[in-house]
Amino acid sequence: MAESLGFGSANDIYEGRVVLDPEQLATVRDWIMGCALRWQERRSHAEAVSLEAALKLEYRPILTKQ
Repeated sequence: MAESLGFGSANDIYEGRVVLDPEQLATVRDWIMGCALRWQERRSHAEAVSLEAALKLEYRPILTKQ
């Protein structure tokens, strides 16, 4: 999420080359806390993968940088 918000690449954050400051961490936390989560069970792994791909297509544009 921090990468989507423009704070650094996921790899740089993971490797410690980018460290988020308290304000950036608060922004990430606020974004996450504003999310609605729901569990969706599927009968097979293939169905789960298909659903995941469809949801990414539907919701990912909201997360991309403009």
